[in-house]
Amino acid sequence: GPQADEVKLTPTEKKKAKLLKQTDRKFENPEAHFELGQLYQADGLWSQAEHHYRIALNFDPAHRNAQAGRVKVLLGSGDTARAKLLAEEYMSQASVSAAGGS
Repeated sequence: GPQADEVKLTPTEKKKAKLLKQTDRKFENPEAHFELGQLYQADGLWSQAEHHYRIALNFDPAHRNAQAGRVKVLLGSGDTARAKLLAEEYMSQASVSAAGGS
């Protein structure tokens, strides 16, 4: 019944635990950190989300989705000044890499 389910982890918590295990084994895993960022963002846990987006971007500086997520999280937490700065930085990066043709 529903009572038994309450003891079990929610699908989100299960996913989070799995991703955290992955990053324990191999910390340098931008995709896992990005997904963790998304899960924390969905829960409104801005600082945790930003933390994982930042790690993802350390390993993969051109991770567009992590960049977008990080900007959204900063906006969500009310840090609009920093969100604006980062958005501009990411946009100039994007135009540079587009011009480079790589």
